[in-house]
Amino acid sequence: MSVKSAENPAVSVIIPVFNVEDYLDRCLESVANQSFSDMEIILVDDKSTDSSGLICDNWSEKDRRIRVIHKETNEGLGFARNTGLDAASGEYVVFVDSDDYITPNMVEKCYNRMEEESADLCICMNSLELGNGYIEKINYTGSKLVFDCEEIREELLPSMINMKSGTFPTAWGKMFSLKVFNDNNIRFPSERVLALEDVYFDLMLYKHLNKAVVIPEQHYFYNMTNPHSLTHEKSFRQFVSYKRFFQTVLKDEDLLSGYAPCIRRDLAECSFIGLTMIRLFALATEDGTNNAKNIFLKILRDEFFISQLIAKDWTDKSKDVKQMVKGIIQGNHEHCWEVFKTLKNPFAI
Repeated sequence: MSVKSAENPAVSVIIPVFNVEDYLDRCLESVANQSFSDMEIILVDDKSTDSSGLICDNWSEKDRRIRVIHKETNEGLGFARNTGLDAASGEYVVFVDSDDYITPNMVEKCYNRMEEESADLCICMNSLELGNGYIEKINYTGSKLVFDCEEIREELLPSMINMKSGTFPTAWGKMFSLKVFNDNNIRFPSERVLALEDVYFDLMLYKHLNKAVVIPEQHYFYNMTNPHSLTHEKSFRQFVSYKRFFQTVLKDEDLLSGYAPCIRRDLAECSFIGLTMIRLFALATEDGTNNAKNIFLKILRDEFFISQLIAKDWTDKSKDVKQMVKGIIQGNHEHCWEVFKTLKNPFAI
């Protein structure tokens, strides 16, 4: 690996990079032009095969805060983040996916709140870029903006996993204390070995946090239009890996210890269903081929998926969503395919 050194910063921004030449400049521009300047920007090029590595180098030449690490082996998103963590020297760390972008003051807003509250975690809200200029703002619906250690385990993480408060169980859209990572030897698993590395990471990390804060404004833009991102993986194998993840994690007593009992229900009923709905959305709206439809219908017939739909409480959802879920359970799958093709935002399900 070749590493370019930088001065000691207050914040380390870690950006894993792999074959994102169409989006990378926008991402780096949003980070480099932050109102907060006391930071290093660590670009981890995961052995890209397009011009992404060259774009990283070009940016490092014009901004001394940018450090570039060119990995010799492609190991995936989780391990690329770990490479960035191992190189980070800031007090706080922010993860930005290289096809996403952030508002000009996200780092400053998060840093100030972390300092004011002596927090280990700051969460800001997100906007979803859904294509054709359509941006969906995700609003915070929780009642608290500050959480102590017990409330993090009992309230905050469960609300993120069930996504009812508008917060997502992701590494992006947040600022963390780097000390918590290093003191507890916490790193990301490989998504190639364990699907949903962000959720597993959350379960490892959040039990060690003493205080968390929420900024109820949208500062992170999540790009759902990149056809090559993990979000858009459209194979049945990906769905099986999600199912296996939840079935495995639910049996891991050490991982789940210290959290509210509802965490099991939320993992099974909410996150699994929500992520499956995103996959169904990708199959119906981005592909539309017979192969995509066959995978879509195969997922709808899966017994574990249907059992979770039946177990979930749908009372707070719209009439249209309830009708669609009813159609899946009753086997009206052709109609569901047509309904999914008209959806704009799978997170509304």
